Amino acid sequence: MGRRRKGKGNQSGESSLKGEASDDPSGKAAEGIVPMRTVSSADVESVIFRKIDEIRAEQMRLGFSESRTLGSVCPSWLPCPGYRCQPKGLVNTRNTCYLLTCLQTLFCLPPFVAILHHISVAVHSFFAEVGCLRDVWLESQAETVPLLRLLLLHLDERTPYKPSEVRTGEPILPNDFGYLPTGKPLSLDPKFFTVLNFEVGCEQDAADCMSRLITQVHEEMATLLCKFKQPEDEAFTEDNGDGDDNDGWTTVTSEGKKIKEARHAQVDNGEVTPISLLFGGTLVSRSSYQKNSRLPNKLAIDMKERFFVLPIELQDPQVGYLEDGFQFLSRGEVLSDFKDPVTGLCVIMNRRVFIDRLPPILLVQLKRFFYDSNKGGIQKVLKQIPIHRRLQIVDSIVSKERTFSKAQGAYKLKAVVFHIGYNAERGHYTAATVAQTNEVLYYDDLNVFRLGQEEEVWMDMFASHRPFDTHSARCRPLPRAQSTAVAAGAALNRPPSIGEQPRTPYLLVYVSCFQQQSQRQQQRQ
Repeated sequence: MGRRRKGKGNQSGESSLKGEASDDPSGKAAEGIVPMRTVSSADVESVIFRKIDEIRAEQMRLGFSESRTLGSVCPSWLPCPGYRCQPKGLVNTRNTCYLLTCLQTLFCLPPFVAILHHISVAVHSFFAEVGCLRDVWLESQAETVPLLRLLLLHLDERTPYKPSEVRTGEPILPNDFGYLPTGKPLSLDPKFFTVLNFEVGCEQDAADCMSRLITQVHEEMATLLCKFKQPEDEAFTEDNGDGDDNDGWTTVTSEGKKIKEARHAQVDNGEVTPISLLFGGTLVSRSSYQKNSRLPNKLAIDMKERFFVLPIELQDPQVGYLEDGFQFLSRGEVLSDFKDPVTGLCVIMNRRVFIDRLPPILLVQLKRFFYDSNKGGIQKVLKQIPIHRRLQIVDSIVSKERTFSKAQGAYKLKAVVFHIGYNAERGHYTAATVAQTNEVLYYDDLNVFRLGQEEEVWMDMFASHRPFDTHSARCRPLPRAQSTAVAAGAALNRPPSIGEQPRTPYLLVYVSCFQQQSQRQQQRQ
C-alpha cells in the first residue's frame, strides 16, 4: 500500500510501492506477488509539479488581474476542508517559539492550508496512502522540495488526511471559552531547522523566520516549475524582466501620464507560484537626479522589488499608528552622496517608495528591534501601536501604474505574532488568530485558548501590551514598577518573569476584503 519496506531501507533515494521490487533474496518474485517498481524523487516531484501548475493556472485564470494594484485575490475555487485548520498545541523545545508561532499563524490561513491540502491529496493518491505520509515519503524523495515536504508532513500530523471529509469552513470547536483541549501536542521535525538554516537552541527573529518560510516554499515551487516547465508555459512569469531589453520601455499611469518602466529585481527567474500569488507584493522605488544643471530634465532610476513581509518603521516620533508607518514608508528622501555612474560625481538624488502591487494576504512587520551603537546592542521599541480590526491602504502611497480603488486597499486582521519582553535578548513569542466570527484563538506553545469576540477582549489582546495569564485565560495589567523604560533598563540584572513583561504586536497578518463581481454574485446566490 505504498509503505516503506522494513529494514535498513533504500539508501539511493528510492522507496518501494506495491507492484515494485521483490524482497526475495534469490531474486525471484514470490508466487502471486506482482514485481515492484522503485519510486524516485523525480517521480514524486512530477506529481507535485502537476498539482502546483494546476493550482497556479486556476489562480491566474479566476483571480488575477495585471491592471489592478491588488493583482490577485484569495481563491474561492480552492476549497479547504475545515478539519485541516484544526488548532493544535506545539512543543517548545530549546527556544523554538519563533518557529512555532509562525507555523501556527500560517496554518490558520485557509488559502495557504488549501494549497498544502490539495498538494497533499495528490501525494497521498500517488502513494495510495491515507492518514500520514511520513512512513512512505522519504526525505531523499524530495530533493527539490525539502521544506514543502516537511510542511505537508506537519499538516498530516496536525490532522491526518481523510479522503471522505470534504466539509469546508471554520473548524468545529467546543462551545466553552478558556483553555482549549487540542489533544497531544506535536513536536516539530528537527529537519525544519536544518532546512531553514537555523541553529537549534538559539532564539531567532520571528519576522525573519516567517520570511524564510514563505520565500523558501516559493523558491522550491519555482524550481520545480522550471524543472518540468514546457515551452508553452513561458506566460507564467512576472513582467519587467531584469535584462537590458526593457531599458527604453515606458508605461502609461492610471492618470494617463507616460513614465519609464521600472526595472524588476528578480532572483527566481520571475517564476510565479501559488505562494507568490498569495503573499507576494511589489514595491517600486522611484529615484531621480539632474544629470546636468543646465538641462531641465532629470534622469530617472526606478526599481521594482518583491516583498513577502513588509517592514514598517516605528522609531520615528511621527509614527503613532499603523497608518503613520505606511505613510513613513512612502515618504520622500534626499540622498546627497549618490554618484553619477557616468561622471562619477556626487549628485543630489530624490527618492520615494510606493506600493506597486498588493497581495491578498499582507504580512506586516513592526520594526521593534534596532542596533544602538551607544548601548552596544540590539534595543527594542516599546511604543504602543493599537491594532484594529481593519486596515485601509490609501492611494497616496500606491504607485499610479495600475488601477486602484478603496476596495482594493481594504484589509481585515487575521493573526498577530507577539514578542513578549523588554529586549531582544530575553523574550518569548506567542500568536493570536481571528476567526470569521471574530473569536480569538491565543497560542502559547502547547497551550491554546479560545477567547470571546467582545470588544474588551479585542482591546486587551490587540490594543494593549498587557500580558496574558495562562491560568485565568485573561490579560492582566503590567506591574506598575516595571511599566517605564527606566524600570525596564534597571530590570536587566534581575528581569521579571515573562508573565510580567509587555506583550507587543510584532508581525501582523491581514487578509484582503476585496471581492470580484463573480464572487459577490456567488454569495448572493
